[in-house]
Amino acid sequence: LLVGTRFDAIKLGAADQFLTDGDQSGERKYQRFNPSVGLSYAISPKTNLYTNLASSFESPTLSELSNNPTGIGGFNPDLNPQKAVNYEVGIKHFLGSHIRLDEAIFQVSVQDELVPYQLKEFPGRVFYRNAGNSQRRGVEVGISASLTKGLVFFGNYTYSDFVYKNYQTTAGTFDGKSLPGIPKHTAYGELRYFAQNGLFGIVQVRHASQLFADDANAVVSNAFTILNLRAGYQLKISKLQ
Repeated sequence: LLVGTRFDAIKLGAADQFLTDGDQSGERKYQRFNPSVGLSYAISPKTNLYTNLASSFESPTLSELSNNPTGIGGFNPDLNPQKAVNYEVGIKHFLGSHIRLDEAIFQVSVQDELVPYQLKEFPGRVFYRNAGNSQRRGVEVGISASLTKGLVFFGNYTYSDFVYKNYQTTAGTFDGKSLPGIPKHTAYGELRYFAQNGLFGIVQVRHASQLFADDANAVVSNAFTILNLRAGYQLKISKLQ
């Protein structure tokens, strides 16, 4: 059993040195305790069950605060931290001595989600606002395996069901819509080979399903797959490498 807490005290400030249009200096302070509790149980020497419950918060960055939709300088006075409660249940186990599997399901309840948006009056600029409440649910599966001497495989898959629970703007109501910029399915695989003579090669494949590019889920970005190949030779000279 692990019980803990984290305390954050954050102070963000900007000093305006160009005063011909007025002093637009700004300052924001954020303070918050975030407790957590975790429990792990060893079913066997090779299998562990675990569960975690924790709260968290994410303060706006300087760039997010500095883009003020009022059109003047200074910090956006209406932008607040994003707060969340995180739940997770998972299992970690070994198959033999060369394969490790990790599976987890999670849910994150978010309040005041930080969401980017644009205004016609300021083309090309990105502003941020708090988008009510959202819910993030998902599944993660990972595997690492030592296939033979020098050859190792890593892989993981994530399913993400992230939706707005309560979000309204002048553009409409987006309750039940998927959060933009986050694909439902992502997968990654990597195969590494390192020989004793210094020769190595790495193959990486990353895939992401289509995602929505706006809050209304009217604009869709296509799925993509990326293939990376690396090869080289490590040469050791005396004590230099």
